[in-house]
Amino acid sequence: MVAVNATPVLPLTAEITVLDADKVASVVLVPLNPRGICETDAIRLGNQLWLVTQWLGAGPPRAVWRPVRMIRIDGFQIRPMGDRLVLVEPMATRLFKGKGTFPGHEVLLRPDILVDFGLSMPVTEAIARRRRRIVANT
Repeated sequence: MVAVNATPVLPLTAEITVLDADKVASVVLVPLNPRGICETDAIRLGNQLWLVTQWLGAGPPRAVWRPVRMIRIDGFQIRPMGDRLVLVEPMATRLFKGKGTFPGHEVLLRPDILVDFGLSMPVTEAIARRRRRIVANT
């Protein structure tokens, strides 16, 4: 596994790391403060657990995705719930939905990582597509 530089934006010329989602990805339920809950993906890089709040399709093939923004969460209290993980304490909505870095938290923007989801896709993308279909059908 390749260690990831913790700088806010990694250089685009760095070597790209390709990961197999079956080996590194988890689904995480994130309670948000002031209220709400989100379901998103996390990837494990070495001993670090990173919440991926936004993805960008990097295909071809279509199953390869690139994280756009990741938040390091191995410092948060996390509990297993079936095949998912749950953050015990709520996360600030500004941290979760923000576009850039956030004071006091390790955030990576556009890391040089690709994740191969095989026949699947990131859970956040699947939820967004489902919402778009529902809105289009109403």
